[in-house]
Amino acid sequence: MWIRKILNDVTRKQFLLLVDQWSIQTNISTYEGNFAKGQSGRLMIIPRKITSTRQSCDQYFFRQWEKLVRRIYHCVLIDDLNIDSKTRDSIIKLQSLVHNQLCADVFVPMISYSWSTSGYYQQKYQSFLNLNDVRFSFKAD
Repeated sequence: MWIRKILNDVTRKQFLLLVDQWSIQTNISTYEGNFAKGQSGRLMIIPRKITSTRQSCDQYFFRQWEKLVRRIYHCVLIDDLNIDSKTRDSIIKLQSLVHNQLCADVFVPMISYSWSTSGYYQQKYQSFLNLNDVRFSFKAD
């Protein structure tokens, strides 16, 4: 169903699909039988146990992302806000908010650090500001 309703709508005639090493999604015949007419896709499988070392955002950035999401959830609970954090709309809004905040220029070196630790970016960063330094520092100026 996902292939017919989503994948066919967002892809062109030829495309590349990268998938993790889960057996259910690595069978190319599952995809080929459900492509729209005229579409052809190439399936490439990310090898087992490599995502933690080669996916740049897994090196550092996603930990910062998850930390911010947790802090926001905790604030909602502690302040007893009338927000149902389990609805699809709330989850999308939360992820949008986190994305908006982490796109700030101050986080560019942090994101670049993630790429450099994976070996995709040559520049090494000795120091940079992370989420705690920028958003949750309680030092008096």
